[in-house]
Amino acid sequence: ELAASGADDLIRTAKYKKHFEGRRGEKAKEQQPGVKVGSEGTNAPSEAASIASDTTTTTTTTKETLSFEAFAQKQKELQAQREKDRELAREREREAMVKEQERIMQLGKERLEREKEKAERDRLRDERVRAMAAAAMAASEAKHQRQLLERQQQQ
Repeated sequence: ELAASGADDLIRTAKYKKHFEGRRGEKAKEQQPGVKVGSEGTNAPSEAASIASDTTTTTTTTKETLSFEAFAQKQKELQAQREKDRELAREREREAMVKEQERIMQLGKERLEREKEKAERDRLRDERVRAMAAAAMAASEAKHQRQLLERQQQQ
């Protein structure tokens, strides 16, 4: 659930940023005593060392900033890719649902057609049965009438 909302990336980014800011703070604190020592004395080597370490700190801080920015950019790219993948998955799911609905509709149409055909066959069969029953009744009635006629003639 966190991955879906991107909250885990935000937390990870915040922790990473906090780590870098903490390191910058530590380096700045390390540099402050060196600057005080260099400013108290008038010897040039300690001032040069202080300037050199300030340059190193700036370079390190710049590298850390670039590293953090690269990390943040990578996180954004990963988040965008995950979102794109989720959207593609949703689209595939929608397409699958549409295909499934079409298949269900087709099965329903086929079933309805089979039911219509069966109803027509049943209707035709019933008509044949009725016709045969009517013919049998007519034959029976004709036989009965013939027998009556024969009895009347015998009397």
